[in-house]
Amino acid sequence: MHGDLELLPARVWSAAPGTGPAALAGELLCRVRAELPAVGELGEREQVLVSAWLTGLRSARTRRAYAGDVAAWLGWLTERDTGALAAGRVHVDLWAAIQLDAGAAASSVRRRLSALSSFYRYCAAHDLIGRVPTGGVARPVVDPDYTATVGLDRDQARALVAAADADTGAQALRTAAVVRLLLHNACAWMRPAPPTSPTWARTPATGCCG
Repeated sequence: MHGDLELLPARVWSAAPGTGPAALAGELLCRVRAELPAVGELGEREQVLVSAWLTGLRSARTRRAYAGDVAAWLGWLTERDTGALAAGRVHVDLWAAIQLDAGAAASSVRRRLSALSSFYRYCAAHDLIGRVPTGGVARPVVDPDYTATVGLDRDQARALVAAADADTGAQALRTAAVVRLLLHNACAWMRPAPPTSPTWARTPATGCCG
């Protein structure tokens, strides 16, 4: 049985008030293009397909990230004369490998693969593909102890304490206490491990404890 998306026309003109697949597709595209202009740069059939998928994602942040990821993927496929629904696992494996070879962060590639997986699961649910091409693809390993977040330096920490102390509201004492507690715990966590610890070689003294 064909999925609902097969009823949408391959070529969608400017929507006019009415009913039927063309009007539905036009309404769908107008909504998604307004939020995510990158979708409007895709081919017309891809715009309808991607818009239908994105509309089902409830998080605006996820929609923004996934829209960019899938748009880049579809552009990559176009360069290789491959349609969105014709891609196989070999395409996904090669795409991920090329990104990693180019220096992309493992966490970024994992997110992009998650976007593709979500997109193709949606397509499979509508009977547009027989097999999800991301199935079985190995995800890059991300070090759970690594973070790119930069901590406060000494001056910034002192400025934060001063701002808390300057608070004259009803919660002033609580604010000052919470800020000091947070800074104390952060410094304790960032303090270098003893030389006998296996993390000694990779735990630098940084931030407000440097």
